[in-house]
Amino acid sequence: MKKITAVAALLCAAGMTGCSLGGSDGDKAQTSADAGGEAVSQETRTDHNVSSEEEPADPLAEAEEVAAMYLKAANAEFDQSMVKLMTDDYAAEYEYMKQNIGHDDEYGDEEEQLSGVKYNFDKEKSGFIDKVNIEEEYSKAAELYVTVSYDSSEGDVTSSQYILMVLDKDNDWKVCFAGTKAQAYTDGIITDENSEAAFANAQVVFESAQKAYDELSKDKDYKFDYLNYISTEKDKFIEKIKSELPNELKESYFTVFLDNGKLDYVVWSEQMGAEISVTYPEKK
Repeated sequence: MKKITAVAALLCAAGMTGCSLGGSDGDKAQTSADAGGEAVSQETRTDHNVSSEEEPADPLAEAEEVAAMYLKAANAEFDQSMVKLMTDDYAAEYEYMKQNIGHDDEYGDEEEQLSGVKYNFDKEKSGFIDKVNIEEEYSKAAELYVTVSYDSSEGDVTSSQYILMVLDKDNDWKVCFAGTKAQAYTDGIITDENSEAAFANAQVVFESAQKAYDELSKDKDYKFDYLNYISTEKDKFIEKIKSELPNELKESYFTVFLDNGKLDYVVWSEQMGAEISVTYPEKK
């Protein structure tokens, strides 16, 4: 299971900049030969030379096919198969992570690979969405909910994945985000009415934090000793922030981040573990 852990950590780190595989739950592996290089690139390029009258009954079938190949490549050997399935903006960041984390050779023999891997896409929850916030050009966007299950030495294992797909200018489906929906909200990859309301609340918290920070900066007896302050902690900074907040936000869950001793940004959600969690100001 060491290989799974290494790749999941890689994708989780990359996910905060746009690509991830289920936070800490990215689970599945396949040999490099099955998922590597041009083989994956060719297998995931479906035939788009069909007329509108010949479109498949399930309009998300092709997106699901590419997503499944992404999941296979994600837990295989580190190679170009991952990059070829990703939009250019995130491919560069994946390459950077790959070079800095290195290669885990301990999971290379075929008999050590996982078996009985299955993907179950949730047809009711999956579907097309209005937009995703990426720089690349695309004509359609879709969100996929998939449960990955496989056999391991510890028994049957399952994990839930959330994947965002885009149909690019070449009419190819590509993965632009994979992880959890909460993380997609936090990273600003998706937005809706609920997340916009959350963003407005995060702005209020940030502005209150700024007032509290400015006031405490003048207090010679107080020092900002931490890189982040969580709303559930007992600290003069947090107490001062809450005193500035309207009543409906005093019990909300937020984290205040500092950078070089200066207020940087806040991450806000209605409560701990809430699906919608947003960052203000948005991290670029």
